[in-house]
Amino acid sequence: MSREKITHDAIIIINEKKREVAIFILITLLVLVILVAFPIRLMALKVIQINNEIEGKRQIKEQLETKINNFTQLNAEYQEIREDLEDFPLVYPNQGDYSLFVANLDEICNANSFRLRSVNINRERLRGEENPYEILSIWSANINVMGRRSDLVHLLEDIEAMPMLPTVRLLSYSNELDEDDFLTFNISMRIYGVDSIGIYLDI
Repeated sequence: MSREKITHDAIIIINEKKREVAIFILITLLVLVILVAFPIRLMALKVIQINNEIEGKRQIKEQLETKINNFTQLNAEYQEIREDLEDFPLVYPNQGDYSLFVANLDEICNANSFRLRSVNINRERLRGEENPYEILSIWSANINVMGRRSDLVHLLEDIEAMPMLPTVRLLSYSNELDEDDFLTFNISMRIYGVDSIGIYLDI
């Protein structure tokens, strides 16, 4: 066998070996990439998932802290006005007990040199009246008083300044004077009550 033939065969064998080695290296690298990259990808996805869960829990925690702070603040404010709230059933009764309203009327009339002769509270709600409040219902009250015309404006102002926010709707009077030179006035006003029986149970 000639020397050239041997060299040629050796070159072919070497090339075959190089190709086999190259293929082996490529396959090995591919397997390594798969074995390394896949767990890394899974780990990365897991890390992202954990981060998302942590972020979600952080937001929930912040929302809970905000609600707790709001509740604490509301509770503190409630404790400050609790005594005032205890008077609400008298100011806006739900059983037609307008004793505080009548007592205040009597005091206001006396303070303005009027005599309160009668009070008539209509427990039927007025129809067609626009109500600016949601939980309050409109009721009507009619009072008959005696006094001087010069004191009437102050009386009406004091009536509308009462805690239950009455609004004077109609006013009529008689020109006949009594022995004290008092006139008789009929005053119709709008007052407020509460329809719900259980609204004050938690106060």
